[in-house]
Amino acid sequence: MADPSTKAKGLARVRSRADVNEAINAVTDGDKGPQRLFERLNERLGRVGITLPGVEVRWENLRVEVMAPQTQQQSKAAVAPHRGAADASKAGTGACTVGGKKLPLPLPSHRRARRQVILDAGSGVLRPGRMTLLLGPPGAGRSTLLKALAGQLIPPSAAPVPGGPKCSSSSRSAAAADGGAGLVPVRTAGGLKQYGTIKYNGLPMQGDNGSKPAFDVARVATYVSQTENHLPELTVAETLTFAAQCQGSDLVPRLYELLRSREAAAGLSGAEEEDADLARLLELARGPDAPLLMAQHTARMLEIDHVMDTVVGNELLKGISGGQKRRVTAGEMVVGAAQVLMLDEITNGLDAASALTICKALRSTCEQTNATIVATLLQPSPEVVACFHDVILVSQGVVAYHGPTERLAPFLGSLGLAANAEAGQTMADFAQEVLSSPEDQAKYRLPQPPPPAPQLAWQGLKWISPRRMRQAFAANEAGRDAAKQDLVLHTRPQSLKQRGAVWAAVVRRETTLLLRNPAFFMAGLMQILLSAFLVSTAFVNLDRSNTDGANLTMSVMFFSLMSLFFGGFNFAPIYCARLRVFFKQRDHGFYSPLAHAVSSVLLRIPETLINSAAFSVMVYSSVGLTMDAGRFFIFLLNLIAMGIQSVTTFQLLGALTRNDVATQGLGGVLLMINVLLSGFPIARTSIPGWWIWGYWLSPMSWSLRSMLVSEMTSDEWPLANLADPTGPTVGEDAMAMRGFQTEWFWVWAGIGYVLGIALLQLVAQVLALTFLGPPENKTAPEHEEDEEDAHLLHNATPFWNAASALGQALGHASRRLSGVYGQTAATEGPSQYDASQYDVSQYGVSQYDASQYSRESGEDRNSAASSAGANGLPSPATVELTQQPQVQPQKQQQRQPDHAVMVVSAGGSSSGSGSSQRAGQGNSGGGDAAAALGGEMSFKPVVMAFKDVSYFVPHPDKGNQKGKELQLLNGVSGVFRPGVLTSLMGASGAGKTTLMDVLAGRKTGGRAEGLQLVNGQPKRMSTFARVMGYVEQLDVHNPQATVEEALMFSAALRVEPAAFAAAAVAGSAAATDTAAARKDFVRRMMDVVELGPLADRRIGLGGAGGGLSTEARKRLTIAVELVANPSIVFMDEPTSGLDARAAGVVMRAVRNTVATGRTVVCTIHQPNREIMDYFDELLLLRPGGRTIFFGALGSRQSALVSYLSNVVPGIPHYEPHMNPANWMLEVTAPSAAAALGVDFADLWEKSEQCRSATALIEHYTSGATAASSRITAGDIEAGPAAGTISAAATNETAAEHRFARSPLVQLGLVARRNLTSQMRNVEYNGMRFATAFVLAWVLGSLYWDRGTKTGTLVGVMDILGVLFASSLFLPLNNMLLVMPVVAADRAVYYREKASGMYGGAVFAAAQAIAEMPFLFVQSVLFVVIVYTTVHFEFNSAKAMWFWLYMWLETMFFTFFGIAAMNLAPVMPTAIAGSSGLIMLWNLFCGFLISRPNMKPWYLWAYYANPPTWTIYGTAVTQLGDLTDTFIQLPGGETTSVANYIKGAFSYDYDMRGWIVLIMIGFIVACRVAAYYGLIRLNFQKR
Repeated sequence: MADPSTKAKGLARVRSRADVNEAINAVTDGDKGPQRLFERLNERLGRVGITLPGVEVRWENLRVEVMAPQTQQQSKAAVAPHRGAADASKAGTGACTVGGKKLPLPLPSHRRARRQVILDAGSGVLRPGRMTLLLGPPGAGRSTLLKALAGQLIPPSAAPVPGGPKCSSSSRSAAAADGGAGLVPVRTAGGLKQYGTIKYNGLPMQGDNGSKPAFDVARVATYVSQTENHLPELTVAETLTFAAQCQGSDLVPRLYELLRSREAAAGLSGAEEEDADLARLLELARGPDAPLLMAQHTARMLEIDHVMDTVVGNELLKGISGGQKRRVTAGEMVVGAAQVLMLDEITNGLDAASALTICKALRSTCEQTNATIVATLLQPSPEVVACFHDVILVSQGVVAYHGPTERLAPFLGSLGLAANAEAGQTMADFAQEVLSSPEDQAKYRLPQPPPPAPQLAWQGLKWISPRRMRQAFAANEAGRDAAKQDLVLHTRPQSLKQRGAVWAAVVRRETTLLLRNPAFFMAGLMQILLSAFLVSTAFVNLDRSNTDGANLTMSVMFFSLMSLFFGGFNFAPIYCARLRVFFKQRDHGFYSPLAHAVSSVLLRIPETLINSAAFSVMVYSSVGLTMDAGRFFIFLLNLIAMGIQSVTTFQLLGALTRNDVATQGLGGVLLMINVLLSGFPIARTSIPGWWIWGYWLSPMSWSLRSMLVSEMTSDEWPLANLADPTGPTVGEDAMAMRGFQTEWFWVWAGIGYVLGIALLQLVAQVLALTFLGPPENKTAPEHEEDEEDAHLLHNATPFWNAASALGQALGHASRRLSGVYGQTAATEGPSQYDASQYDVSQYGVSQYDASQYSRESGEDRNSAASSAGANGLPSPATVELTQQPQVQPQKQQQRQPDHAVMVVSAGGSSSGSGSSQRAGQGNSGGGDAAAALGGEMSFKPVVMAFKDVSYFVPHPDKGNQKGKELQLLNGVSGVFRPGVLTSLMGASGAGKTTLMDVLAGRKTGGRAEGLQLVNGQPKRMSTFARVMGYVEQLDVHNPQATVEEALMFSAALRVEPAAFAAAAVAGSAAATDTAAARKDFVRRMMDVVELGPLADRRIGLGGAGGGLSTEARKRLTIAVELVANPSIVFMDEPTSGLDARAAGVVMRAVRNTVATGRTVVCTIHQPNREIMDYFDELLLLRPGGRTIFFGALGSRQSALVSYLSNVVPGIPHYEPHMNPANWMLEVTAPSAAAALGVDFADLWEKSEQCRSATALIEHYTSGATAASSRITAGDIEAGPAAGTISAAATNETAAEHRFARSPLVQLGLVARRNLTSQMRNVEYNGMRFATAFVLAWVLGSLYWDRGTKTGTLVGVMDILGVLFASSLFLPLNNMLLVMPVVAADRAVYYREKASGMYGGAVFAAAQAIAEMPFLFVQSVLFVVIVYTTVHFEFNSAKAMWFWLYMWLETMFFTFFGIAAMNLAPVMPTAIAGSSGLIMLWNLFCGFLISRPNMKPWYLWAYYANPPTWTIYGTAVTQLGDLTDTFIQLPGGETTSVANYIKGAFSYDYDMRGWIVLIMIGFIVACRVAAYYGLIRLNFQKR
């Protein structure tokens, strides 16, 4: 063992991450990869015969099913039943025994519910020390397989089926014939059933026969999800360190003890001194700083160590990039050093070089640490595939191949299938596409050899399905023996010390989150201070000598408790939003639900203490309560207890519902019940017998009684009857009148009861978090058809015909340029549009060779036709620049070069060389396909040139760099032209998305500099948005719309009807009107991006929220922009999240769009060779936002390769088999530049290619003057000042409107969309109708028949009480329910507004229109129940008045919630702000304090109070005309009911009509506020 001095030195705490980095660098010699570290560790372990433990994962007959309803589309598809059903019924002898009982075979499939097999993985094994690549298209079952193997598919709380299946061989075969129906599931959860066994080192994951598992699978295996669920306020370092703290194990200390003991036995006690650096690292790894070490090591491996101090962020909080966030998701799971890693698409959003680096690091980790790794990747390059030892190929839920990587190609070749090597297709892309559909597989069939050679496997078959391929693999692949190793699992539970460390980490994280949200804390504090200020100034030194003073004291106590209870509403949305992170970390064994629940409540206690103390100090003395320290602390303790109980109530509701809308709605219902049954609005003696149990259960009644007994039994209250010295005091008498007990026992009983209820709710919250999981995705998978019959659906909408035809149809657009755009009509033959009418700087001149900047889809221009046939594309656009005589006179004081004509030939030719022939579907040529589809639309070509564009943001380090800026772009220049597809590439963090956002005008902050021209004129976003499409990286859509509705909505709002009308006339006779032409065009676009089968599918929220899959949402995002007929399209990572086939589909659609003469720019991360061939030009950036290449790529990227190969000596040589994109990013990576000692940006500026590119840029920008090149991002969106725009630009844009459709049409379309969404939003409308129903019956049953009791003062006050409750609680509930819906819609609004679909005023109006029908029905439902159960006077006029006021009140509060959300950045701020007004209105509505008793300085709060007028109106219409009904007042005086409410409350019967106008005025004010928030405020930070 090490000597004490060495050990003490090793366990010394590190001061910072810099010390950790220094320790790691000392071992790795500065290399960030893990290989050197593990080599040195294994070298030392190997000396004494120790190897790192590994885990073998073995599964047998693994199968997953889900119950899926029969859809209409499936019934039309006429999918054949399972082929083995008849055979199984004939056998009839098999039986399955469970628990000693024989189960009969199931009924035939047509007589039982439809079960869908989403995974049929068969049997297999994953060996330690090997890394496996899981290939398959989206929807194939890859994620399901990974989750099942990692134990994440079924929630841990799901009970296993006892006994397990015990089936005979005959029953097994029968069950297999019936699709597995006879097997007994091992685990079930909801409609999900998992069959088969999974073993880790021979130990069943679920245990044997229902027993407890022998190991904790969450500590052995981890699953990295596709979705990014993080706490946005935490930094990267905090996220990774917390994960390391929670997942830490005792493996390193145990391994170190074993190592030292064996070294001592072998006489190697000096090993510590021989490698002091490694010894230092080992001491850190088993010391208190081990989590910090693991976090830093993981960050270095994933190349995110440079953003460790940056917050993760989200859509509203600017943080790290999407690619970096993906790596944080992986690092959060990998940092725990689990021995089995299931990685789901970990390289999404990463450039090819980063993806390769990470995969190499993972392979090194796998081999050196004996780990078991399975990873799914989309579009992996050959270099990445080579990092994997094995490959699993899965399609349609069936594992078709599982073997060594190098044997995959020979196996597929043995089936007569081979990749298209000439097109540069990678093996991974080929393997995924070959099982996509019969049509795709047919492209890869090898020719049948002549006899007597044996026939290939596909001969006589429609296709080789995944199941047939698996059978062929099983027949040809020899079985493997399981490796026998000394393997170790986490079989021991965590020690008490480890659990304590986890609890401490959870509490620290909650503390950090609290400190990172000062705005939330301040909003709650200001809400409490406002309430305290109102109470302390409205109830000043209350009189104790009479009953009125006692009643006002009760009002103070009641209002104080309500103020503290309202605090729970503020935190509910945050709690629900964080549950996604909790469920992920719970399922991976980070911490227990108990730790999460306790810490989340514990960290709310300081806030509750501060709020309660502030409220008590302000209110207690000013109101004039008893100045006694004991009674003051009882007042304070009751407020604290109520605040804690409110926190536990809303967190319990959040844990149960896992939805913020439901939590807010149910919280409102509980608030109303608590208030009504507290004993204040209704005396205990007046509560009906069927509700008295609620009084004794209500925490508010116990707290209110405790506070009243403490205060109103003091000696400072005078006797109620001075003649009776032993009688009650004024306070006690008032309490007795309301049914409150007066014994001191109830003081401490109330505090104890409320805290006890809070404790019980905490326990219930723990149970809910333990046994409930995240909301499940109820949407059926998109690929549901049986694998043998999949061709039925694919044949219905063949992609190749549609893709070819759309490109050709769009190609004819340039022949029919509308006069609206000022373009020239074209003649027959190749389409032409004349550029001479624009400024000459828009299109090139003769000195620029067009062939240098335009390419035929990666092939030589001289073989365009053959290239088109080889790549499966329609004949691409041929862009030529021909010199023409000058037709327009020169402008004054400005020299104009010769004009040019751009000739665009798009679509297939009559020669039939398009893609339709390659598909083999019988199309004779592109012209026929175009005619079949019909229609073409005109557009305005756009040339966008920019020069010296820079972008700055405030420095994130506000402490040390306050007032300084961080530069993200540095003098970037370029030009994007029609008919040219430009790729914007660079390493992660190079500024690709930033540049695109700046050019597209999507930045909402920061400062931009430089010149930006559109068709030679300064860019104006008001008109540029009309011709621009922007495909965002985040797929934001209306979740309630269907795919077809979303596309129709975009096309209807962004394309003028004239364009569709012209297309209809020029297209087919079938489309004779605009609507039909629009629908025809949209459906063709759906076919192109393969969304046709999903036309009627709801988009949904994605992930656990249901709806479309990630890749389908991406294709929809692209289609939404393409159907808008844009002239220029910006696409931010259009292929991210797509497999190679889906990416090819998207890029072919993009290429067809370019072929029509449109301008398209794409950022892209990992393009394969085929996708790279689609691009014409490249703008390459390096980190720091500087250009290192801009220009034509050349044939097969020859120009790019030539430049980089010769720019500096030492560049790795490019091999023909390489992917140019991967090679380019590798050789220009920052590490490569540092190794060469060069800056590629400086080299570019000195190159000949840069001078040529600069000349081209100067040509397009030389005629423009940048009057103001230094502008803010807001100025970019608004465009230059009026004085900086030339007259030509003014004339050009004057005739163009900002929007394609008129405001009235916009309003109709948006209102219709919103109404449809409301109808489908069952969660929102169902909750508010349910709460209206419940609240109405609660009020009706509490005040049953009180409407007839108008002959007594108590009866009149009860009626006013029900009017007060009706006017407050239902509208308040509506306000809280609508906020989450508005928050979700606002993200969609930001995108659609930026796309130029409609104006803010239109969306604001549509918000109101969509709510009106539902508010009408809700108000009718509520009023009918309340009016009839309370037994108000059955008079039609009175009933209509009552309904009218309630409808207006409900409408106001709903619109008030919309306005509050539109004016606030986040929901807690909106809730806190609106809650403050609610408390103000509640206090001064005239019920708690009547108008005559109100302080003069608060009369404004009475009149500017919507509930005031609702109570006023309902009271005068129900009681104001009762002039012949008399009541007796306390002094013995008798008066009519009408006179009483007029004298006591200042309610005038003649005001009932004016009140309607006043309420309408409040509603209008809310609509104006909502409009202002949408128009003037933008909380989206980009």
